[in-house]
Amino acid sequence: MVALAWVEELGDGDEWWGGAGYGGPAADGAAADGAGEAQGRALRLVPRAGGRVSARQARTFLWRRTLVVGALALVAALAWGATARLVPAAGAAPSATHTYVARPGDTIWAIAVRFSTGGDPWPLVDRLEAQIGGGTLQPGQVLTVP
Repeated sequence: MVALAWVEELGDGDEWWGGAGYGGPAADGAAADGAGEAQGRALRLVPRAGGRVSARQARTFLWRRTLVVGALALVAALAWGATARLVPAAGAAPSATHTYVARPGDTIWAIAVRFSTGGDPWPLVDRLEAQIGGGTLQPGQVLTVP
């Protein structure tokens, strides 16, 4: 384990950790004799004395990390799914209308499935039914399909 501690750089290139229990010379009294004058102070990560991690702490860390990574993955998946639905709708150009002449054996559903672009054919079925007046489709009947 590491901890934040004030570290002073001594004139002879050594460092002195500013606190007991952090594994530095202050813990064993080596810097107490005044050897070397302080050049500057900085807050650094230093090894903590007895820096062992218990099994419970390790499990807790792993569990928390797993939850955070899972939450981030879920948010990313939801954002990707939302943009996948919005981008085609925003980038779609107004579609041109087509004229279709009904053939023998055609149904409104078959025509709607053929001309719908991978989406739900029900709105097109409703439009086609409105064009023919709710009756049956007759061969030779002309339909305007968006």
